[in-house]
Amino acid sequence: MEVEQKVRGEAYRLGNGQHKITCPSCGPSRKKKTDRTLSLRIDNEKILFNCWHCSMNGIVPLREKMPVNPEQRVSHMSIATHVKDEPLSDNAVQWLQDRGISQATAESAGIKTTKKYIRAAGAEVECITFPYKNQGQEYAYKIRALATKGFSCSGAPQTFFNGDSIDGSSTVIICEGEMDALSFMEAGMTNVVSIPNGAPEKVSVQEVDPENDNKFQFLWKAKDMLEAAEKIIIATDNDTAGTAAAEEMARRIGKDKCWKFE
Repeated sequence: MEVEQKVRGEAYRLGNGQHKITCPSCGPSRKKKTDRTLSLRIDNEKILFNCWHCSMNGIVPLREKMPVNPEQRVSHMSIATHVKDEPLSDNAVQWLQDRGISQATAESAGIKTTKKYIRAAGAEVECITFPYKNQGQEYAYKIRALATKGFSCSGAPQTFFNGDSIDGSSTVIICEGEMDALSFMEAGMTNVVSIPNGAPEKVSVQEVDPENDNKFQFLWKAKDMLEAAEKIIIATDNDTAGTAAAEEMARRIGKDKCWKFE
């Protein structure tokens, strides 16, 4: 099982094609530990591997990622105390309109108004809330102040923002922030989600282990939705962190079905 996890992790990083890597079975015990004796042939569905030194070989399903029981998804998350929110205030509507987001689009995404203490402001101020849902249940909220750039959170977002709205779409757009997702929705593209946490500073060289891949658990929780889609468009920021986030997501989802929005 450990060997299969390492092979699959390398396959997510490398993408389709023929590759050579160090053998996780015999490499650690050999004098030349860095020799790439394990050949990989990766396609959309499986990984064929063979070591020319120890003769270890086999086939690993590429899409056999983290096993998830749908009935247990909510129970594994801490449910935040419901934020005392209200329908969008006039100030919130104007704030959103100044950023090109209509009241109808915001309300369709469940955006509401609340009062919350924001550290950057040093006071309780008017804010808007971005609800995070899992199977229809709101379990966490991101909160953004209207008058400042202050942010807060209630609960721990662990899934895509707007993820529950994606139902069998052939194309899914992944953004880096909730406001980016709202902008796509305003343009009529409702099959759009946003990652729940910040982008990584750089691309990791570590192999991917789904069970311990904490930074990208939102991808594993969306396993069914991502596998059902024919095309994933990644629309992250065009900076170092955004580029790293795009690369990390693509090697987990499968580079064969990912497109980068420029």
